[in-house]
Amino acid sequence: MYIPFLITIQYAISSNSKQVSSIQLHTIPNVFCNLLITEVFYLLSWIYLESSDEITFKSVAGFMLTYEVLYYFTHLAFHKFDTLKILHVQKHAYLDAFYAWNCHKADHIIINIMPFAISHIVFRLNSYILLLAIILNIEITIRSCKLYSYYQIHHGNQNKRYGYFYLLDRLLNTY
Repeated sequence: MYIPFLITIQYAISSNSKQVSSIQLHTIPNVFCNLLITEVFYLLSWIYLESSDEITFKSVAGFMLTYEVLYYFTHLAFHKFDTLKILHVQKHAYLDAFYAWNCHKADHIIINIMPFAISHIVFRLNSYILLLAIILNIEITIRSCKLYSYYQIHHGNQNKRYGYFYLLDRLLNTY
């Protein structure tokens, strides 16, 4: 698959073209480890999780809504509970596209991978839609970690913007 790896490298190069030397070298092993975890997850879900043969609005909307709810509440938990907050602090150390994957492994698995996996298990996306969801997930993750993104508000005020699509943020007044 190599999709997370290739998209991340492309963003790291394009967004840091003038600042490549500014990448914190000590973060590179962690970033690549989380990329590897993501690659393995996507590959296993592609091979072993049965996809639907049909594309329905219900499955796509259900996937997106379930993903938003799970992402919002797991991300919120990592900000509200001290034991989880310790794991999440690494994610907020840098705001740049390369650092989208710089977080504790437990943080990455629980916040980034579990909501996607559970949503796909429940709604069984068509394999083409699954591939599109994987690419969009990576794209949004990386773009949200760039300077001047909507997510930058979350980095500045950690009581705002816990969601992925910001649906629950708007409903629960955390936008």
